[in-house]
Amino acid sequence: MFCRVCHKETAHAAGSPSCFVYDGLSINSVTMAGNRYLNFILVVLIEIPGALVTAKMMTMFGRRLSLSGSFILAALCCFAYHFLPAADPWPRTAAVLLAKLCVTISFTVIYVLSTELFPTSVRATLFATCATMGRVGSVLAPQTPLLGRLLDALPMLVFGGAALLSGLLALTFPDVGDEALPDTISEAEALGRKSMRRRKSSSVAPAPPAAPTHHTPVEVALAIPEAFVTHL
Repeated sequence: MFCRVCHKETAHAAGSPSCFVYDGLSINSVTMAGNRYLNFILVVLIEIPGALVTAKMMTMFGRRLSLSGSFILAALCCFAYHFLPAADPWPRTAAVLLAKLCVTISFTVIYVLSTELFPTSVRATLFATCATMGRVGSVLAPQTPLLGRLLDALPMLVFGGAALLSGLLALTFPDVGDEALPDTISEAEALGRKSMRRRKSSSVAPAPPAAPTHHTPVEVALAIPEAFVTHL
């Protein structure tokens, strides 16, 4: 069904976690060590290079790998935050900035991928549904600083878990960057099946090259065209 190919994957696996991590990193930046105003300014400014490199990444690696890779990198940065020394604020600040850079890329890719997956007949409705699901994560994000009362790095660990889950689920997305946008639900279903077949065929190991054939002098002589022999 079309819901299996597009709606369920994009709305649930990408929308809410992306907004949750995106907004959560900005909100929690003021709770980190160091100057809270400088931390917040840096977390906001890092979105500029993230938005600029997104188009290049989608062209080089496609939508699916760009989305999954940026989510997984963001998760690794969030997990690394827990193991970095708290005495020096800059290593942890760098981890948060890199995580925000990666989640900015994934946030931008989701908007592009959603418009490409959904057919024209229901694109506006399903895109709005994904945006609504994403705001659920935005509603939960302001509550994450309360987790810091239990463990200093617990909010970052929660963000890392959400990003890692989304990155793994994003690998199931069809990559339709080079395909025409679907107009109907049936075209969207066919596009999803085509992407899955292409992914399976690319995962099959190519056949080994055939070994060169060695002919004896007699076989070479017999292969000479009769007209050429008559001419001689």
